[in-house]
Amino acid sequence: MKYKFYVKDCPDETVPHWWIKEETNLQYYMDNMKPVNTDKKFLSFTHPNIDLSKVQQSCKSAFEKFGFFGFLNIYGKEMFRDPTYGGLSLVYNPNYKYKDQVEKNAQTLGYPRNNMDLNFILENLDIWKKTMVAGLDKDIWRKTTETGTHSAFKFLFRNNVIDEETYNNLCKKYPDQKQLKKKILKNTYQDSWGFNTPTDVMNHEYLAELTKLFKRSFIRSRLAKLQQLDNDEVRKNVNEYMWHRDDSIFMEARINLSVTSPEDAFGMEIEGDGRYYLQPGKWYSWDTGITHRPFADKTNLTRTNLVYAVSPWFDYIKEEQAWVSNEFFGEKHPVDMFIDGDVVEGLKFID
Repeated sequence: MKYKFYVKDCPDETVPHWWIKEETNLQYYMDNMKPVNTDKKFLSFTHPNIDLSKVQQSCKSAFEKFGFFGFLNIYGKEMFRDPTYGGLSLVYNPNYKYKDQVEKNAQTLGYPRNNMDLNFILENLDIWKKTMVAGLDKDIWRKTTETGTHSAFKFLFRNNVIDEETYNNLCKKYPDQKQLKKKILKNTYQDSWGFNTPTDVMNHEYLAELTKLFKRSFIRSRLAKLQQLDNDEVRKNVNEYMWHRDDSIFMEARINLSVTSPEDAFGMEIEGDGRYYLQPGKWYSWDTGITHRPFADKTNLTRTNLVYAVSPWFDYIKEEQAWVSNEFFGEKHPVDMFIDGDVVEGLKFID
């Protein structure tokens, strides 16, 4: 069965990829489908036809031409940019709700979320990691927006992330922020599939050659840099702070091209799987719906990645502003699509 969904029909209270999941049997495949070609969680690839030196030069000149945007804090109401992690957006959403506040080259680099105190995250990283491992972090955002901070704490207690004593202590320490508002998610930062229009960065110089390799519709993608880890304290804090989850690989299939990464300095850690160092010129993919983090083992160095994301099972028809299921829907796991060259032309899987 072929599906076709028009963006205009998606309710404002949700986002197209979540809406489509509810309107199809996508959840069934997310729960039951396994890759055929490998059981590895962290995939590595090479590409024989890519000139890494040209990629590096184009990324360098992109930052010189378009600037650098630190990741906008995603906790609390105040807008400030992180000096250690950021970059440039490769795609943007022409209908982005916050386009007057955030220029298109920075749209895929965070946005504040109300009713969550940043200090709660920084001072309780262990609780936040447990929340992600339990798969409840997305629910917490909804709780804080709709019913306030203390309601979110109660949600964590009821789901056994924290005990009653911790719940009471959190309510005493952090005010119950209740700037409640109508839940509008469509065309906001949560709308991953809304970011599907290329910026000038995506086709800047040699980067255009990489863009041509992709066979699926781009969604939230960026040129990302991790930098200014000036001492071990900053490095360790950033490592702990960076634990997070993204959407499932069935809805947001990501692949990273390591552009610059000094030896044994930067890598990726997957919860329950291990740590992997990055090597310039190699491409990496994993299910970003699993809790993970970038990490740094050394200070005063810089890591640059091209972070590409695509919709694996739905292709975007720009003229109709519609998402249409493709031949892989329900038939091939996104991991197998990467390995078989259905996402990026010419990739060679390192088994």
